[in-house]
Amino acid sequence: MNIIITSNLKTYYPELALPTIRSYTSNITKVLDLIESTNIDDLFLKYDKIIKKVKEEYPEIGTRKCKYSSCVSYIKTLLTDEDNKRNKKIIEARTKYNIEIDIIKKETIKKLSKFEKTKHEEDAWLNPEEIKLIDYNLYNKVSFNEINTLEELKNFRNLVIFRFYTEIANRCELSISKLYYNSEVDNIDNLNKEYNYIILDKSNKNILYIKNQHKNKNKKGSNSVLITNNELYDLIDKYKKQVEKFNTDKWFLLNDKAQINLTYGGLSHLYSTFGDIIKKKISIRVNRKIQTSNVVNIGNIINLSDRLGHSVHESIHIYSKK
Repeated sequence: MNIIITSNLKTYYPELALPTIRSYTSNITKVLDLIESTNIDDLFLKYDKIIKKVKEEYPEIGTRKCKYSSCVSYIKTLLTDEDNKRNKKIIEARTKYNIEIDIIKKETIKKLSKFEKTKHEEDAWLNPEEIKLIDYNLYNKVSFNEINTLEELKNFRNLVIFRFYTEIANRCELSISKLYYNSEVDNIDNLNKEYNYIILDKSNKNILYIKNQHKNKNKKGSNSVLITNNELYDLIDKYKKQVEKFNTDKWFLLNDKAQINLTYGGLSHLYSTFGDIIKKKISIRVNRKIQTSNVVNIGNIINLSDRLGHSVHESIHIYSKK
Protein backbone atom coordinates (compact mmCIF):
# COMPACT_ATOMS: atom_id res chain seq x y z
CA MET A 1 0.00 0.00 0.00
CA ASN A 2 2.87 2.38 0.78
CA ILE A 3 4.03 2.21 -2.83
CA ILE A 4 0.56 3.17 -4.11
CA ILE A 5 0.22 6.04 -1.64
CA THR A 6 3.69 7.41 -2.41
CA SER A 7 3.17 7.11 -6.16
CA ASN A 8 -0.17 8.92 -5.99
CA LEU A 9 1.30 11.76 -3.94
CA LYS A 10 4.29 12.15 -6.28
CA THR A 11 1.99 12.29 -9.31
CA TYR A 12 -0.45 14.78 -7.79
CA TYR A 13 2.15 16.92 -6.00
CA PRO A 14 5.26 16.82 -8.25
CA GLU A 15 6.91 19.75 -6.43
CA LEU A 16 6.47 18.27 -2.95
CA ALA A 17 9.74 17.45 -1.15
CA LEU A 18 10.48 13.73 -0.84
CA PRO A 19 10.65 13.80 3.00
CA THR A 20 7.19 15.39 3.05
CA ILE A 21 5.81 12.68 0.77
CA ARG A 22 7.34 10.02 2.98
CA SER A 23 5.91 11.70 6.06
CA TYR A 24 2.44 11.81 4.48
CA THR A 25 2.73 8.14 3.50
CA SER A 26 3.77 7.14 7.01
CA ASN A 27 0.95 9.16 8.59
CA ILE A 28 -1.69 7.71 6.26
CA THR A 29 -0.52 4.16 6.92
CA LYS A 30 -0.65 4.74 10.68
CA VAL A 31 -4.13 6.26 10.44
CA LEU A 32 -5.46 3.25 8.54
CA ASP A 33 -3.80 0.93 11.06
CA LEU A 34 -5.65 2.75 13.84
CA ILE A 35 -9.00 1.80 12.31
CA GLU A 36 -7.69 -1.64 11.26
CA SER A 37 -8.27 -0.96 7.58
CA THR A 38 -6.40 -1.60 4.34
CA ASN A 39 -8.94 0.30 2.25
CA ILE A 40 -7.54 3.69 1.23
CA ASP A 41 -11.09 4.97 0.63
CA ASP A 42 -11.74 4.70 4.36
CA LEU A 43 -9.76 7.93 4.70
CA PHE A 44 -12.91 9.70 3.53
CA LEU A 45 -15.56 7.03 4.21
CA LYS A 46 -14.68 6.63 7.89
CA TYR A 47 -13.32 10.08 8.75
CA ASP A 48 -15.34 10.29 11.99
CA LYS A 49 -13.78 7.08 13.25
CA ILE A 50 -10.30 8.27 12.22
CA ILE A 51 -10.70 11.61 14.03
CA LYS A 52 -11.87 9.79 17.17
CA LYS A 53 -9.03 7.25 17.08
CA VAL A 54 -6.35 9.88 16.40
CA LYS A 55 -7.54 11.87 19.42
CA GLU A 56 -7.37 8.76 21.59
CA GLU A 57 -3.97 7.61 20.34
CA TYR A 58 -2.10 10.93 20.08
CA PRO A 59 -2.30 13.35 23.02
CA GLU A 60 0.14 15.75 21.32
CA ILE A 61 -1.91 18.13 19.17
CA GLY A 62 0.94 18.70 16.73
CA THR A 63 0.97 14.99 15.92
CA ARG A 64 -2.79 15.01 15.43
CA LYS A 65 -2.50 17.92 13.02
CA CYS A 66 0.08 16.03 10.96
CA LYS A 67 -2.23 13.02 10.70
CA TYR A 68 -5.25 15.09 9.67
CA SER A 69 -3.24 17.19 7.20
CA SER A 70 -1.88 14.05 5.56
CA CYS A 71 -5.40 12.72 5.15
CA VAL A 72 -6.58 16.00 3.62
CA SER A 73 -3.68 16.07 1.17
CA TYR A 74 -4.17 12.49 0.11
CA ILE A 75 -7.95 12.34 -0.37
CA LYS A 76 -7.64 15.39 -2.60
CA THR A 77 -5.82 13.10 -5.05
CA LEU A 78 -8.86 10.79 -5.09
CA LEU A 79 -11.24 13.36 -6.58
CA THR A 80 -12.46 12.42 -10.06
CA ASP A 81 -14.44 14.03 -12.89
CA GLU A 82 -16.91 11.17 -13.03
CA ASP A 83 -18.26 10.24 -9.60
CA ASN A 84 -20.05 13.21 -8.02
CA LYS A 85 -21.33 11.11 -5.10
CA ARG A 86 -17.77 10.02 -4.26
CA ASN A 87 -16.46 13.57 -4.67
CA LYS A 88 -19.14 14.87 -2.32
CA LYS A 89 -18.04 12.41 0.36
CA ILE A 90 -14.38 13.38 -0.12
CA ILE A 91 -15.20 17.09 0.21
CA GLU A 92 -17.27 16.36 3.32
CA ALA A 93 -14.34 14.48 4.88
CA ARG A 94 -11.88 17.26 3.98
CA THR A 95 -14.18 19.78 5.64
CA LYS A 96 -14.34 17.73 8.84
CA TYR A 97 -10.56 17.23 8.95
CA ASN A 98 -10.00 20.94 8.33
CA ILE A 99 -12.34 21.83 11.19
CA GLU A 100 -10.12 19.73 13.49
CA ILE A 101 -6.98 21.33 12.03
CA ASP A 102 -8.37 24.84 12.64
CA ILE A 103 -9.17 23.93 16.27
CA ILE A 104 -5.60 22.68 16.71
CA LYS A 105 -4.16 25.84 15.09
CA LYS A 106 -6.06 28.05 17.55
CA GLU A 107 -5.01 25.87 20.47
CA THR A 108 -1.40 25.92 19.25
CA ILE A 109 -1.34 29.72 18.97
CA LYS A 110 -2.76 29.96 22.49
CA LYS A 111 -0.11 27.61 23.87
CA LEU A 112 2.75 29.15 21.91
CA SER A 113 1.87 32.59 23.23
CA LYS A 114 2.65 31.30 26.73
CA PHE A 115 6.01 29.82 25.66
CA GLU A 116 5.40 26.86 27.97
CA LYS A 117 6.09 23.17 27.42
CA THR A 118 3.12 20.93 26.72
CA LYS A 119 2.64 17.84 28.90
CA HIS A 120 4.09 15.72 26.09
CA GLU A 121 7.14 18.00 25.76
CA GLU A 122 7.67 18.05 29.51
CA ASP A 123 7.66 14.24 29.59
CA ALA A 124 10.03 13.95 26.60
CA TRP A 125 12.46 16.73 27.60
CA LEU A 126 16.06 15.56 28.03
CA ASN A 127 18.50 17.16 30.45
CA PRO A 128 22.31 16.90 29.99
CA GLU A 129 22.61 14.02 32.46
CA GLU A 130 19.97 11.99 30.60
CA ILE A 131 21.68 12.66 27.28
CA LYS A 132 24.97 11.38 28.74
CA LEU A 133 23.27 8.28 30.11
CA ILE A 134 21.67 7.39 26.76
CA ASP A 135 24.97 8.03 24.98
CA TYR A 136 26.87 5.89 27.51
CA ASN A 137 24.52 2.94 27.02
CA LEU A 138 24.58 3.16 23.23
CA TYR A 139 28.38 3.56 23.21
CA ASN A 140 28.93 0.47 25.36
CA LYS A 141 27.11 -1.71 22.82
CA VAL A 142 29.47 -0.81 19.99
CA SER A 143 32.33 -3.05 18.90
CA PHE A 144 34.70 -0.51 17.36
CA ASN A 145 37.48 -2.84 16.25
CA GLU A 146 35.52 -4.99 13.82
CA ILE A 147 31.87 -5.17 12.78
CA ASN A 148 30.91 -8.63 11.53
CA THR A 149 27.18 -9.03 12.21
CA LEU A 150 24.02 -7.05 11.51
CA GLU A 151 23.46 -6.66 15.24
CA GLU A 152 26.88 -5.07 15.66
CA LEU A 153 26.21 -2.77 12.70
CA LYS A 154 22.83 -1.73 14.16
CA ASN A 155 24.47 -0.85 17.47
CA PHE A 156 27.07 1.31 15.69
CA ARG A 157 24.37 2.96 13.57
CA ASN A 158 22.28 3.76 16.65
CA LEU A 159 25.18 5.53 18.37
CA VAL A 160 25.87 7.52 15.18
CA ILE A 161 22.21 8.56 14.99
CA PHE A 162 22.02 9.71 18.60
CA ARG A 163 25.28 11.66 18.45
CA PHE A 164 24.36 13.26 15.14
CA TYR A 165 21.03 14.47 16.54
CA THR A 166 22.75 15.63 19.72
CA GLU A 167 25.01 17.78 17.53
CA ILE A 168 22.30 19.08 15.19
CA ALA A 169 18.57 18.68 15.79
CA ASN A 170 17.71 17.74 12.26
CA ARG A 171 14.37 16.39 11.05
CA CYS A 172 13.93 12.85 9.70
CA GLU A 173 15.17 13.79 6.22
CA LEU A 174 18.50 12.49 7.50
CA SER A 175 17.09 9.08 6.52
CA ILE A 176 17.61 9.79 2.82
CA SER A 177 21.23 10.88 3.20
CA LYS A 178 24.18 9.29 1.41
CA LEU A 179 27.67 9.17 2.91
CA TYR A 180 30.85 10.11 1.03
CA TYR A 181 34.39 11.30 1.59
CA ASN A 182 35.02 14.58 -0.22
CA SER A 183 37.65 12.73 -2.27
CA GLU A 184 34.86 10.54 -3.68
CA VAL A 185 32.93 13.54 -5.00
CA ASP A 186 34.25 15.30 -8.11
CA ASN A 187 31.73 18.14 -7.99
CA ILE A 188 29.20 18.61 -5.20
CA ASP A 189 26.91 20.54 -7.54
CA ASN A 190 26.57 17.45 -9.74
CA LEU A 191 25.27 15.21 -6.96
CA ASN A 192 21.75 13.87 -7.45
CA LYS A 193 19.45 16.31 -5.66
CA GLU A 194 16.96 13.55 -4.91
CA TYR A 195 19.10 12.77 -1.87
CA ASN A 196 20.78 14.52 1.04
CA TYR A 197 24.49 14.05 1.71
CA ILE A 198 26.99 13.65 4.52
CA ILE A 199 30.39 14.63 3.09
CA LEU A 200 33.46 13.87 5.22
CA ASP A 201 36.41 16.23 4.75
CA LYS A 202 39.47 14.15 5.64
CA SER A 203 41.97 16.99 5.80
CA ASN A 204 39.96 19.26 8.10
CA LYS A 205 37.95 16.56 9.90
CA ASN A 206 34.76 18.45 9.14
CA ILE A 207 31.35 17.21 8.06
CA LEU A 208 29.31 18.95 5.38
CA TYR A 209 25.63 18.09 5.65
CA ILE A 210 23.87 18.95 2.39
CA LYS A 211 20.08 19.07 2.56
CA ASN A 212 18.45 18.96 -0.86
CA GLN A 213 15.31 17.26 0.36
CA HIS A 214 13.77 18.82 3.45
CA LYS A 215 10.49 20.19 4.74
CA ASN A 216 11.15 23.76 3.58
CA LYS A 217 12.73 22.81 0.26
CA ASN A 218 10.10 24.64 -1.81
CA LYS A 219 10.61 27.87 0.16
CA LYS A 220 14.33 27.83 0.81
CA GLY A 221 15.80 25.38 -1.68
CA SER A 222 18.88 23.34 -0.79
CA ASN A 223 21.01 24.33 2.15
CA SER A 224 24.21 23.09 3.79
CA VAL A 225 25.44 22.88 7.37
CA LEU A 226 29.14 22.64 8.25
CA ILE A 227 29.73 20.54 11.37
CA THR A 228 33.15 21.11 12.93
CA ASN A 229 32.89 18.51 15.70
CA ASN A 230 36.07 16.43 15.28
CA GLU A 231 34.85 13.67 17.59
CA LEU A 232 31.70 13.22 15.54
CA TYR A 233 33.84 13.19 12.40
CA ASP A 234 36.05 10.42 13.83
CA LEU A 235 33.00 8.38 14.79
CA ILE A 236 31.36 8.64 11.37
CA ASP A 237 34.70 8.02 9.67
CA LYS A 238 35.00 4.68 11.53
CA TYR A 239 31.34 3.92 10.87
CA LYS A 240 31.68 4.52 7.12
CA LYS A 241 34.43 1.93 6.84
CA GLN A 242 32.22 -0.63 8.57
CA VAL A 243 28.86 0.12 6.97
CA GLU A 244 30.27 -0.38 3.47
CA LYS A 245 30.99 -4.03 4.30
CA PHE A 246 27.24 -4.62 4.36
CA ASN A 247 25.95 -2.30 1.65
CA THR A 248 27.73 -0.38 -1.11
CA ASP A 249 24.89 2.01 -2.02
CA LYS A 250 26.42 4.79 0.11
CA TRP A 251 23.40 5.10 2.42
CA PHE A 252 24.25 6.86 5.68
CA LEU A 253 21.67 4.98 7.75
CA LEU A 254 20.76 1.43 6.72
CA ASN A 255 17.68 -0.42 7.90
CA ASP A 256 18.02 -3.38 10.26
CA LYS A 257 18.63 -5.81 7.38
CA ALA A 258 21.20 -3.50 5.73
CA GLN A 259 19.28 -3.76 2.45
CA ILE A 260 18.17 -0.14 2.01
CA ASN A 261 18.12 3.11 3.93
CA LEU A 262 15.99 3.62 7.03
CA THR A 263 12.56 4.98 6.21
CA TYR A 264 11.45 8.40 7.44
CA GLY A 265 9.07 6.80 9.95
CA GLY A 266 11.58 4.09 10.82
CA LEU A 267 14.17 6.66 11.85
CA SER A 268 11.63 8.54 13.96
CA HIS A 269 10.58 5.35 15.75
CA LEU A 270 14.16 4.17 16.25
CA TYR A 271 15.17 7.48 17.84
CA SER A 272 12.19 7.26 20.22
CA THR A 273 13.36 3.83 21.43
CA PHE A 274 16.58 5.36 22.76
CA GLY A 275 14.40 6.87 25.47
CA ASP A 276 13.71 3.37 26.82
CA ILE A 277 17.14 3.56 28.42
CA ILE A 278 15.91 6.29 30.78
CA LYS A 279 12.23 5.25 30.65
CA LYS A 280 11.16 8.30 28.64
CA LYS A 281 9.29 8.67 25.37
CA ILE A 282 11.69 10.97 23.54
CA SER A 283 11.28 12.29 20.01
CA ILE A 284 13.20 13.98 17.22
CA ARG A 285 10.62 16.79 17.18
CA VAL A 286 11.07 17.59 20.88
CA ASN A 287 14.85 17.34 20.40
CA ARG A 288 14.62 20.33 18.06
CA LYS A 289 12.82 22.30 20.76
CA ILE A 290 15.38 21.32 23.40
CA GLN A 291 18.31 22.58 21.32
CA THR A 292 16.51 25.81 20.42
CA SER A 293 15.58 26.43 24.07
CA ASN A 294 19.21 25.88 25.13
CA VAL A 295 20.21 28.81 22.90
CA VAL A 296 17.20 31.10 23.37
CA ASN A 297 16.43 32.16 26.94
CA ILE A 298 12.79 32.89 26.32
CA GLY A 299 12.19 33.81 29.98
CA ASN A 300 14.65 36.71 29.75
CA ILE A 301 13.18 37.84 26.44
CA ILE A 302 9.63 37.86 27.88
CA ASN A 303 10.72 39.85 30.92
CA LEU A 304 12.62 42.39 28.83
CA SER A 305 9.73 42.73 26.37
CA ASP A 306 7.33 43.46 29.25
CA ARG A 307 9.70 46.09 30.66
CA LEU A 308 10.17 47.79 27.29
CA GLY A 309 6.50 47.58 26.33
CA HIS A 310 6.64 45.59 23.10
CA SER A 311 5.98 42.02 22.00
CA VAL A 312 8.37 39.07 22.05
CA HIS A 313 8.14 39.01 18.23
CA GLU A 314 9.34 42.64 18.10
CA SER A 315 12.17 41.86 20.55
CA ILE A 316 13.49 39.07 18.34
CA HIS A 317 12.81 40.39 14.84
CA ILE A 318 13.17 44.16 15.27
CA TYR A 319 15.34 45.00 18.25
CA SER A 320 17.68 42.00 18.51
CA LYS A 321 20.93 42.28 16.52
CA LYS A 322 23.91 40.00 15.99
